Amino acid sequence: MTGARKDVPALIAALAVIASALVVWSREPTMAADKPPADVVMYLQKISRTDRTPYHARQLVVYMGRPQSAAVLDIRSSPRAMFVRSDAGDDVVRLWRRPGIGVVAARNGAVTDDALDPSALRAADVVEKYEVTMGPAEKMLGVDVVPLTLVRRSDQLMVERLWVNPASGVVYRRELFGPTGHLVGLSTIIDMRWGEKATAERYDPDAVPATHALVTTDAGAPRTLPYGYRLSHAYRLGVGGRATLQWVYSDGLHALSVFATKGPLRPPRDFDVAHVAGARAFVGPGPATWAWEGAGRTWVLVAEEPDLDPSTILVHFPRGTPSVWARMGSLWSRAFAVVGRIF
Repeated sequence: MTGARKDVPALIAALAVIASALVVWSREPTMAADKPPADVVMYLQKISRTDRTPYHARQLVVYMGRPQSAAVLDIRSSPRAMFVRSDAGDDVVRLWRRPGIGVVAARNGAVTDDALDPSALRAADVVEKYEVTMGPAEKMLGVDVVPLTLVRRSDQLMVERLWVNPASGVVYRRELFGPTGHLVGLSTIIDMRWGEKATAERYDPDAVPATHALVTTDAGAPRTLPYGYRLSHAYRLGVGGRATLQWVYSDGLHALSVFATKGPLRPPRDFDVAHVAGARAFVGPGPATWAWEGAGRTWVLVAEEPDLDPSTILVHFPRGTPSVWARMGSLWSRAFAVVGRIF
């Protein structure tokens, strides 16, 4: 058992968390100078719109937990490309995206894809799942922002707050909350420079060997999951030398990814042991990360929406280690192989 194999669940979880944060928290802004709309749906629609105005922003992203994690994102966007560098202590994650290619590179691995555009925020799905209320305008970094509070209709849990600039649709601050109202994660812009043509780092494909994420069929993937998540697309990629499936879901605002890798689960570092839906699982970093074993595969689920009940989600996937009889069969197979070599 090598350290690299142990870290496969942690690596794909980390890459998924970073990718989710970049997609949702780093949307390109619009620069429309229209009047602030009173309808919250208009704010939600503006968040997902894009423009060709270059900008250079720095964001602080923090996940509370055990241990707490924090990163500073340096975002450089132009009409043709986007570059994001995430610094979290000694760990550096970089994202390059332009028409035709997208790359996410970390210290232990990199993934390239065909740069599918992130799904636009679906305002109708958001208001169906959440009660969205608007507060009085405030000032943040010298610009007007309006706070939106999202309460999940199913259990009346306040999930998050967004501070949106009415003119541009940029989310200047975002807070995620746990079941008791405590803060579990936040993202806030700490510097924004419009029109700045910032220079991005160059991508060196030889620095970190990359695996390519291929769009594949979604055979075997549940079409829907609890909390209003619908299957968006499916990838096939290699992580840690093993073939991995990634199923991506969306509820209109949040992303949720499920990874399935052939082979037994190797207990990942920095995960806590838990029992979910009658199976032994591991709880990892971020608002919602779980790893478990089932049907000869290692499964990892990563979501950015906090306080999801894992037992209602994991029941849609295989769970449990191989049966005693299967283990005995494997043992007898190895025994006969040894005998065959002797005689």
